Formats: sequence, C-alpha cells, structure tokens
Amino acid sequence: MPAAQPTPTCTATSRPHLALALALGAALGLSGCGGSPATAPTATAPATASTTTTPSASTSASTAAATSSAGAQSPAPTGGGTPSPSVVATGAKTAQTPASSGRATVPVYLVAADRPGTPPRLRLFRQYLPATIASGSTGAAATAEAAVATAMTGRPGWTNVWGERHVTDVRVTPTRISITLDDGPVRQVSAEESRLGVASLVWTATAAAKSNVPVTITGGSGGRVLGTLKSGGTWRRASGVAATTELATFWIDQPGAGATVGAGPLTATGQACVFEGAFAWTLTKAGATVRSGHAQATSGCPERGTWSVPLGRLAAGTYQLRVYAGSMEGSAGLQGEARTTFTVR
Repeated sequence: MPAAQPTPTCTATSRPHLALALALGAALGLSGCGGSPATAPTATAPATASTTTTPSASTSASTAAATSSAGAQSPAPTGGGTPSPSVVATGAKTAQTPASSGRATVPVYLVAADRPGTPPRLRLFRQYLPATIASGSTGAAATAEAAVATAMTGRPGWTNVWGERHVTDVRVTPTRISITLDDGPVRQVSAEESRLGVASLVWTATAAAKSNVPVTITGGSGGRVLGTLKSGGTWRRASGVAATTELATFWIDQPGAGATVGAGPLTATGQACVFEGAFAWTLTKAGATVRSGHAQATSGCPERGTWSVPLGRLAAGTYQLRVYAGSMEGSAGLQGEARTTFTVR
C-alpha cells in the first residue's frame, strides 16, 4: 500500500467464489468515498468442533502475556473484563453504558500482528474494552469518542501507531462521522502502519456509533493525520475481499483477554476468515497441551464465519487458547493465528 491517500472503493464487493481466497494478499485496504454504507455479512449459527484430549498433570499458560485475538508475536494487554459480545461478522456490539458510572464496554479495533514474518503482517483485532464516557455526555458521539480514545491508547503487545496523540472531538451525523485529533507531532510510521492506524479508528468509531458511514479524520502537525496521510481525508471500512487486508484472520471473542470464568463447561467462540473455514486449536496450561482439536467456521474466506469450540470442564488455573490455520500452499507458514489467556477459578 503506497504512503499516499488510499485508493477509493465506493461500493461493497459482491460475494466472490471461494477460489478468491488465494488472492487475499491483494492490497485493497481502506477506501475513501461517500455513497451508501457497506453491508456487513450476517453470521449464522456456529459449527461444532471435534476435540481430542491430551491429559496433563501439570498445567498454566505458556505465554502469560498473550492476548485474546492477537497473534503469536502480540502479547496481551492487561484487563479487558469479561463482556459477552454478540457475534456479528463485522458489526458492532451495543455499548453498555451505566448512566451512574460514566463507563461503557465498547468495541475497539487494535493493530497487531496476526502472522509472524519479516516484517510481521499487521491486521485489526476486535476487543471489547472498558471506556470512560465524558461527564454529562450521552449518545453515539460520546460513545464513539470514548472508543476512539481507547483505541489510540498505547498498551503493551499492540502496535502503537499514534504515539501520544489524543482525540479531541467526535461528531456523528446520519451520513458521516467526523473525528478531530490534537495537533501533536505526527509519528513517522510506515505506509502499512499508517493504513492500519487509520483503519483502527474507522472501524472503532463506526462500530461504537453503530453506523457504517464515511469517517473524516482531521488534526496533526504539518497537515498530516498519520505518516504521510493528509489531515481532512475521508475513509470508510473496507468490505468483501478488501476487508481481509484490514481484519485479522482470527478473533477470539470468548473467553476475553484476561477473563476469569467459572468452573462450569466452557465454550470458546470467535470469528475466522480462513480457506474453506477449517482451522486447528490447542489449549495449554503451564506450556503443556490439555486439549486440542480441529474446527470449522460457518463459512470460508473471503467471508468471515463464526466458530465455536467446546473446551469442556477445566480445573482451576490459567490457560492459553490458540486458534490457527496452516498455509493454503501446504508450507510451514500460517494463514493466521490468535491467542487468549484466561483464568478458571
């Protein structure tokens, strides 16, 4: 993706043949335009997963820093709570805003590597994180501003493209979302980091506002919003095959990052965009495999499908769940992966 303004693509891509999964590496990225919003695909009921069990006498997470919906190179941010998001292929969860506390659980799209390499491939991972709503503020704009502020906050394990920049205002209308950032120094990041950094704000703002409309971002020194991208540009979510250049191969929705769950039967859920929907999973404790198996998402790439993996009853302790899919060419590489660390009490 060149460092200049992303190429406009103003209409949603029609559902292609499954063979188009071989073209997922095309740099189709964010698009800047007006027009009607792209329509998110509708998720269907998750498929069940096959499971094999490997007994282990001693078990804990092999990487305590690994994150929900982050790849092997992306250790986890702390916290995040244990929200119960509705699984919608590229949509938003309704923000839960207790009026008395000014807090909300909001959808946030963070940049991290979903496949190792040199350089690693960056994509967006959706998380549901707590955010603070400004005192006295209500409505979609207030929720979107809180979500964008959370997305811009640097945290260990995630690629922080925004540095110390902050959001100062968000306006939401039926046809546009306008984000204003401070005029702080603009980080000199790569074209890919700029593209994904802007995409993170676009996906976050539209999800929190529950409105898939174009997003205008202004602010930054030298007339630039990030990298070489110009302030005042308008972007929108990519759709169809293009969305594979923005969204991570896997998301793990449940259990959430750092979640603490009860001792009853546990089912992991999430989304995937992998060839023919097939993937593998492992559950480890103290680096030892507790359970493993293969599963099937409800659809294959380029559509995002939902998935469900029954983990059964687990003894108390800290676990790490990894979901991953091997290379379509049969090599040792990966289509993508995600991990989450959680605790059973």
